[in-house]
Amino acid sequence: MNRRPVLPVILLTVALCGCGVAGDELWFDGDLDGAIRAAAEQDTLVFVEFNPEWCSWCRRFETETLTDVAVREELAEFVAIQLDAEGEGAEAAQRLTIDNYPTVVFLDSSGEEVERIVGYLPPEKFVKEVRRIRKGDTLLACLEELEGDPSNTDAIKRAVEGLLERGDPEGAIARIKAYHSEDRHDHE
Repeated sequence: MNRRPVLPVILLTVALCGCGVAGDELWFDGDLDGAIRAAAEQDTLVFVEFNPEWCSWCRRFETETLTDVAVREELAEFVAIQLDAEGEGAEAAQRLTIDNYPTVVFLDSSGEEVERIVGYLPPEKFVKEVRRIRKGDTLLACLEELEGDPSNTDAIKRAVEGLLERGDPEGAIARIKAYHSEDRHDHE
C-alpha cells in the first residue's frame, strides 16, 4: 500500500482547517436571533456586519480591518455575526434600514440598535469607534440624554447626524423642533 499520496492530503487538510478555525473564532455560528440570545446570556452587545456579496468595500473591510489583531481583540467582547444583506440577512437589513455597505450595527440583548458604523474604516479608526461604543458613547445614550435635556446642543447635533444616517429624517426633524421649542437658549 502506497502511503505517500495520503500524507500531503492530510497535511493540506490540517493546514486549511487550522487556518479556518483561527479566522472564524470571532464569528457566531448561527442566526441573528441566536446571536441576540447569546448576547443576553453573556451580558454584551451583538456586532452585526452587513455585507452583500457584490460589495467590494465590504471585501476590503473584511480583509484589511476585520483581520487586524487589535480589531479582533476589541470585537472579542461582543457576539459577532456576519449577514449577507441581500441573503439570509435581508429581513434584518430592511428592518434596520441598511442601505450602504459595509455597515456594522451594534444591538443590545433585546435586539434594539445601540449604534452603527457606516462605510469602510481602516483598522485604527475602526478600533477607535468600537472603543467609543464599548464606553457607552452611542446614539442610544445620546437620545436618552436628550430626554433629560432637550437643549443639549452637542447631543442634538449627534442625534440628528445619527438619525439621518439611519434613514430617519422625521426623527431628526423632531429633535430639531424640540430643540427650537425650548426657551432657555439662543437657538444656535
